[in-house]
Amino acid sequence: MIKMKLIGALISIVVFSLTSCTKEYTCTCTYEDASTGGTITEIYEYGEVDLDVAEKSCQDSEEIWKFSDPNASCTL
Repeated sequence: MIKMKLIGALISIVVFSLTSCTKEYTCTCTYEDASTGGTITEIYEYGEVDLDVAEKSCQDSEEIWKFSDPNASCTL
């Protein structure tokens, strides 16, 4: 009986550790303002999301900023 409880507890720990972890991420985008020639930095905060979601959103932001500045870049 104790052995079964121990096995059940171990299985629960393994399953819990394999679940996706959410975290807060920050995406920083830098681009040049065509009207002023100055460098602009935008910061986007992603609260409690999976890494792949934050990466995709940050990548999408970079693609949008590249319409106004081909050298725009965003990093997570």
